[in-house]
Amino acid sequence: MTAATHAVEYGSLADTDAQLATMMQRMRALLAGPSLTESGFVELAAIFDNVAYVFLYLESNAVHVDYRRVLPWRDRFFRDRDLQDQLRSALIKLRCDDSDVERARQAYLEFLAKRGDDTQRRARAELERLNEKAKALLAAAEIRHSELARRLGVGSAGRRAWPAYYRLISQTVDPRTRVKLNAAWVRTRDQDLDALADAVDELVRTRQARAAANGHETALDETLTRCRVDRPAINSLLDGYLRLAVADYALLDGQVRDTLGASVGGVADHFGRHVALLQRGNAVPLVDLDASLRCLGAVARRVFGLELIKVPTASPHVISVTVALGGREVGRVNFDLWDNSERPRPANITRGIRNRTDAADVMQQPVAYVSCRFNRADAGAERINFQNAHSLFHEFGHAVNHLLIRRRLPSESGLDYLPLERLENLSMWFEKWVYHPVFAEHLHLGSDDARGLAFAQQVKLLEYRRTHLERGITAAIDLLVHGDPNIGVREAYAMLEDRYELAGCCDLGDILGSFTWPMFQANPGAYFAYLWGAADSAAKFAPFRSLALDQCPDAAVVRARFEDCFEFDAPSPPPDVAAVFDFYDTPAGEAAR
Repeated sequence: MTAATHAVEYGSLADTDAQLATMMQRMRALLAGPSLTESGFVELAAIFDNVAYVFLYLESNAVHVDYRRVLPWRDRFFRDRDLQDQLRSALIKLRCDDSDVERARQAYLEFLAKRGDDTQRRARAELERLNEKAKALLAAAEIRHSELARRLGVGSAGRRAWPAYYRLISQTVDPRTRVKLNAAWVRTRDQDLDALADAVDELVRTRQARAAANGHETALDETLTRCRVDRPAINSLLDGYLRLAVADYALLDGQVRDTLGASVGGVADHFGRHVALLQRGNAVPLVDLDASLRCLGAVARRVFGLELIKVPTASPHVISVTVALGGREVGRVNFDLWDNSERPRPANITRGIRNRTDAADVMQQPVAYVSCRFNRADAGAERINFQNAHSLFHEFGHAVNHLLIRRRLPSESGLDYLPLERLENLSMWFEKWVYHPVFAEHLHLGSDDARGLAFAQQVKLLEYRRTHLERGITAAIDLLVHGDPNIGVREAYAMLEDRYELAGCCDLGDILGSFTWPMFQANPGAYFAYLWGAADSAAKFAPFRSLALDQCPDAAVVRARFEDCFEFDAPSPPPDVAAVFDFYDTPAGEAAR
């Protein structure tokens, strides 16, 4: 990325920078008073929660925006010793009448005690250093891939190599050539495989040492204190998921071979070509962003009883809505408009975080952020592809969680407002509405575009099936290495390879990069939550798949079914993992016919 591009992206964060400054000013004003009140503490908790959410959101979208400009704010909110001491002193004196608020106060004191410990501070710094080391190895692999794509005549400056490489493989008719191309990609990726595995093992050892300093036998044991399930239940979930994933991968492999008549290679070599042949000339449409948002609002209103009311903003690059439940405003959602169009951008039209809502709203209520990546059509309309829509619905599920949770807990990651196994339940449930007929109904597509949308839905279902096994193996390795100090990532993979006969399905290089993601940093051993969420959401969505929107149960009834998405103390019954495979093996729209 060039210096000029950096300057443009830094400029896009100016409003976020100002909002963080305003929140800090308000926080210091609350702490400067003679004594902190219960309502003042609730406001402080909302500020911390919003700040944590902002940085989790930015890190999750790091491929689209360089947010280093605002990183110092994370230190000021979460790592400033004077602020921590001042907050600790105020909370020690405070007693709260509301039992949930009082429990949150006690949790904050425990959180601050750990943040202030020098040993813990050094461990955090070391983990950040090691994570950057692993990311540097991944960045080096990306550079090698770009060079490989350039040599093959498909690369372009400033672009990620994989999309161009994938198109090349998809357009290659000879199956043996596809096998060779994929092998070249993997060899290029894995030149630093041992160094990357060593870096991940270093990260795990540092987490184990930190957990031991906190009085836990393993990093996994420490993580499970933030869960409502035990290790046997997680092991059962993973085992069931992996066995079904292996079987489904074999089924997909047979389907791909049947389509192509290929006698060599497997899914990894031929999946792109398989999809290309299924397309049969269908053009995948870009769909209207406003229509997608209207669909999202209709689902939220009919199913959850949430009213989304658009409010004015200071910028044309953000859509802001207040969210009301039963006539009471519960928060705000900002939809950031990130223009992906291939055209020069003037300095004031940038990618990234845009103008935020009024600072008072940020302080008083939860505010969630949802990215909208779009292409601006010649007529000025904002249009998104199916993947954008899928992400939009998924992130809105997280936003609803952020607005409706009933207890706010301290966390630098923005992840600890629910038991970890339930973090993805609602987001994965919302994303499934893009496969429901109601989505196409709101788009008002012509016959050609309707066929193109159906194909895009089919491809997304196939892509999820292609990565079932990869997700399962990642979760299992995460659990193994953080649950046993004597197991490294290579040993864990070998154990799984032997137990589930993984040869030719998924290799270690496919998953190691995952261990640099925010979830792994915040909650080592808890990647199983994505499998839990996939299963829970699929089971909960199954009754809705065959219903028209106006046939859905009353919103109060639906909210009661989703109690575990908002109430920390609700139980976490193990979901049926078979529901995941039932959902993704069913063609979009078929269950509704």
